Amino acid sequence: MTFFKKLFNRPLSSAALLRQSEKNIKNPPLPKEWRDLAASLVGKSGGSNLDFWRTDYKSTLNEIAAEPTWSLQRIKLIARILDWEGWRATRMASKDVKFVDAWKHFVENNDAFKRSSKENWDVLLSQIWLHALLSSACLMELGQKLYAIDDVKQNEIGLHFEYEKEIKALDVKSIEQMLKCVESYEDDNALSLGDLKDEVLNPLIREQYRLLALMREGIINGNIDPQEIQTQIQLLDKKKRSIAATLIEPQSRRSGC
Repeated sequence: MTFFKKLFNRPLSSAALLRQSEKNIKNPPLPKEWRDLAASLVGKSGGSNLDFWRTDYKSTLNEIAAEPTWSLQRIKLIARILDWEGWRATRMASKDVKFVDAWKHFVENNDAFKRSSKENWDVLLSQIWLHALLSSACLMELGQKLYAIDDVKQNEIGLHFEYEKEIKALDVKSIEQMLKCVESYEDDNALSLGDLKDEVLNPLIREQYRLLALMREGIINGNIDPQEIQTQIQLLDKKKRSIAATLIEPQSRRSGC
């Protein structure tokens, strides 16, 4: 029955999606050492990280199945992949960053982080990154099987992830530089960097997020024009390089932060 529903683009039930995902739910697609680590990490509820992921993933399948048409189910699936890819981008941007305050604005409104002390945020983000890695991969596989997620759509999703990661890295690095100046009591340089971020970097970051939102809309509801997107990215990158060359790098060298 699932074959014919796929063939005629009919909406699929939770049970059908669960059957298609059963192999990955039982045996999550992770390297053995990662899977063993996730299975051994136990939270306050007594369940492992993998137990929590399985429950959450099944909930996502129910969300997809709740959509009344195949097309809307496909839209929901792609949106959830992009959401998880966003968490991957956040982890990549915050990796090896000394100060949690440099990336707290990405997570502080999330309920899981509200319930956890800031000292545990790095570990929590790593756990969510693992969930994101699993959910994104499993949903992508499901999309390939049942929702016509082809190579073009996968490349669009990949481009979105790379660009989101780049935007977040720029944001985090600029805040990290200010916090390093504060830590070394270079208050004047910290204030100068703060002004630079408010007046120059933040408008650029907003432009980048605007383009990212347009990419997301196109990926979810149709197809994007890769050439047009790349042209816009290149224009913003040119502006970013100009800012870095004329303002950030010279100021950083002078400050020694």
